[in-house]
Amino acid sequence: MTRLKQNEMTPAVITLWYRPPEILLGSSSYTKSSDVWSLGCILLEMIKKVPIFKSEVEVETLNLISGICGSINEENMPGCSKLPLFDKYKISEEIADLADKMLVLDPRKRPTVLQCLEHPIFSK
Repeated sequence: MTRLKQNEMTPAVITLWYRPPEILLGSSSYTKSSDVWSLGCILLEMIKKVPIFKSEVEVETLNLISGICGSINEENMPGCSKLPLFDKYKISEEIADLADKMLVLDPRKRPTVLQCLEHPIFSK
């Protein structure tokens, strides 16, 4: 559950495995929707019989979330770049773009190794 600390929400809430990205990125003005995120994690854990974002550190949790939900960016999480810890955990847009292309579920739609090597990230 979320809790107030002198008119501000505390970022050290919710067990790491169930903590939503906005809190992992340092938001101190989150809503009860963070509890809904946690419940979604628990729902999938009940079905899969294993925690889906099981990790020991925040950055690992964010990586797991990105792997399942997509890269965290302004397009899919408006305002994320203004959160206090965003730059600390941010993956460059170029790396995120290449990873998104490589991690397509349909193997026929994935780029070849040569196509990956042609990505702008390798021209620097």
